[in-house]
Amino acid sequence: GMADTLIYVPTNNCARVMIFLRLNGLEHEVSIKSPFDYGGLDTDAYRAINPMAKLPALITSAGDTVFESQVIVEYLADKYSRRLTEPCLPSTLEARTKARLLLRIHDMYVSGANCTTDPAVWANQGAMYKEKMPLEERKGRAADLWKQLEVIEGLLDSDGPFAAGELSLADCALYPTYVFVVELAPISLGWEKPFDKLEKTKKWFAFCEAHEVLGVVGADVHALVKKILTAQAEGVAKQVADAEGMAEALKAL
Repeated sequence: GMADTLIYVPTNNCARVMIFLRLNGLEHEVSIKSPFDYGGLDTDAYRAINPMAKLPALITSAGDTVFESQVIVEYLADKYSRRLTEPCLPSTLEARTKARLLLRIHDMYVSGANCTTDPAVWANQGAMYKEKMPLEERKGRAADLWKQLEVIEGLLDSDGPFAAGELSLADCALYPTYVFVVELAPISLGWEKPFDKLEKTKKWFAFCEAHEVLGVVGADVHALVKKILTAQAEGVAKQVADAEGMAEALKAL
């Protein structure tokens, strides 16, 4: 029959799906398409697949549409449950709970935008690169982004090497977003080496970058950020520099 079709660009939220697929050797089980195969995100054709007009989205082999990256991961984990070599489910209750908590913090308070209509509403991560974000909102979201990075730092397993000790879905989700942070925050928010103040985070991120699966997908995320989002972050940096006291306020976070 028809394969599942994943509509994919290596953004942070898309990357968690690819990491999960590759960890389990399932990347050849799905057909990969670009949103441009459907005319782009802001088209009726794409909105028929994902009414939020966001990435990623999946068209199942049965013809159903699934969106939201975490739900797509769970669909794939469920569909291929008997074939998973790396279910990303730690072996202890404590580690599984920590992984779920890290995942929820990431999805709600770091990468999640909980409104999809104009005027534009953004996720906290957008403070690093969304040029249309008003300055006061940027200041508030940047402050909350830093707070969440500190909360996550506090929760990371002290021994590592993964976020909850053992590999979990938290690593699949957090690592690509932290690629955005390491690439963009120094440019737009003046956070030089943002993980230097976050000891466990720095060690965990370096481990992910060198990991045979996470790092390979992460390299695609780094490339996408450099190609598309760096210029936007530079635009943000200019706005910040032109607003009195704003650069200092952001740097002080």
